[in-house]
Amino acid sequence: MTLSLSNLDFALIAIYFVIVVSIGYFSSRHQTSKDFLIAERRLGTLQTMATVNASKTGAVVMFFVTMVYMWGFSAIWYFVGATLGIILFIPFSLRLKQSSNQRFYTLADYFK
Repeated sequence: MTLSLSNLDFALIAIYFVIVVSIGYFSSRHQTSKDFLIAERRLGTLQTMATVNASKTGAVVMFFVTMVYMWGFSAIWYFVGATLGIILFIPFSLRLKQSSNQRFYTLADYFK
């Protein structure tokens, strides 16, 4: 079975592309790079956790499907270890946040 796109399909893809680029362009005119990267430091802990989770959920789901396909149910131990690592990092991250006085944007900036 061969899939071919019609002129209407190409037109809809082009219109979608123009809309997405326009939204990005017009919304970025009012922001600096710091506003984009750190949301002007207005996000609390819950909002930060929600944005990180939202950006990682799709990748984790695809990664988990691949791992289960390759290694079966034992792949769950990867996520148990990753979860424990994140939980153990929480006290360290809270200490970093307090000592940084909002001078650093990333963990690499802190260590630099």
